[in-house]
Amino acid sequence: MNDDETVRRFQGLQTRYPERTLYPFARRDDNDDIACFEDVDNSLVHIIHDFADSGWEQKEVLPTFDAWLEYIEECNLQDGR
Repeated sequence: MNDDETVRRFQGLQTRYPERTLYPFARRDDNDDIACFEDVDNSLVHIIHDFADSGWEQKEVLPTFDAWLEYIEECNLQDGR
C-alpha cells in the first residue's frame, strides 16, 4: 500500500471499528483482507476482513511478522500465484 492508501485505510478502520486502533500495512488484491498491527500488542499481526460488521472483522491473528509472511506465502500458493 502506498502512503495515501495507508492513511485512507487507517482512517476508515477508525470509523468502522472505533473500539480498536489498527495500523494497516498490507492488503490483498482479491478480497477485503488487510494486515494490521494493533495498539494493544504490536507484535501480533491481525488479518482484518475490512468492511465486515464490527465484531466480525477479525479473520486471523498471527504471532509474529514472520508467521504472517508464511501465511501470505501459503495464500499465494493456494491461489496459484
